[in-house]
Amino acid sequence: MNKSYLIIGAADSNHVKKWAGGMKTKGYDVSLFSFYPPTSGWYQEKNITVFSYFKNNSRQRFKKFLYIFAAIPLRKILRNKYDIVNAHYASSYGFVSILAGAKNLITSYWGTDIFVFPKKNFITKSITKYVLKKSTYLLSSSHVMAAEINKYSDRKVEVISFGIDLKVFTPNDVITGINQKRPIKIGIVKTLLPIYRIDIAIEAVKLLSKYDDVELHICGEGVLFNSLKEIATESVHFRGSIPNSDVPDFIKSMDIMLNPTDFESFGVSIIESMACGTPVIAHNSGGASEIISDNNTGILYKPNDSSILKSKIETLIEDEQLYASIAKNARLNVEGKYNFQQNLDDFILMTTKNK
Repeated sequence: MNKSYLIIGAADSNHVKKWAGGMKTKGYDVSLFSFYPPTSGWYQEKNITVFSYFKNNSRQRFKKFLYIFAAIPLRKILRNKYDIVNAHYASSYGFVSILAGAKNLITSYWGTDIFVFPKKNFITKSITKYVLKKSTYLLSSSHVMAAEINKYSDRKVEVISFGIDLKVFTPNDVITGINQKRPIKIGIVKTLLPIYRIDIAIEAVKLLSKYDDVELHICGEGVLFNSLKEIATESVHFRGSIPNSDVPDFIKSMDIMLNPTDFESFGVSIIESMACGTPVIAHNSGGASEIISDNNTGILYKPNDSSILKSKIETLIEDEQLYASIAKNARLNVEGKYNFQQNLDDFILMTTKNK
């Protein structure tokens, strides 16, 4: 008989979809409990059972006040005695899971759970400490996030990185330096929000005036579109949101990928680029500095400084040997640390050794 896995999280979250599908490949019968029903049939293709609290996806603001009542149907679902119960997003799904009486609960923390939520007010801080106390296992995707969790609890935090599918994110056949006889293409895959500091990338590209043709391609949508459009030149191309399935090809079509974010708790987009052999330049803080070894598997720069970012881009353009070395080392690093199939095995091992 197959073992069973209940994942408690948002049905439309790419992370939740990936984790549910991954556990299915490991032979588990997978069920999912979500506040809202999925907006696509991805779960049917993978033969995953989905339960949802609300019957439609209208997300009126007042509905958030009803989240705690989702503990009632979830309590009934938990009577099925799943082998593994895993809540993704501690500040909502983790909290509701505990209210529902989940036993042996693995709470997977996301960045905002611990870097933002507990700092809002006394109530959110109290909820954070309650979830940390009542969860059976605490799971983080990075050491920097684990350290932040330990500011609110001295309990052990398991660190299992959220890796990628190495059969999907593959490198170009031949990786050399940048050919300056054609347009130099620099890419970003990020939502257009203030924290991602895409304005810094736009300003940095403006400073690359010594090169005849440099293009910045931005994939993503968000509230800053109009303001970013105002400061952009003709060399900046807003590509809008692209399907996840198109991300690997986009990355491989770029010469350099940028991650100018203020701070990241991990940085999945960074390892996606590294796996494709496209050198990444990222902010020297948080999860990025944990993933990247400077001038070895990528390049780090001081956050929010467009002139420094510009000089780092120039380094990669001019130094063919460094470019090729970073591309090769980045792929090897991802193979060794961020293979999602290995991450799943580590997760399953954690659940068995701790019983």
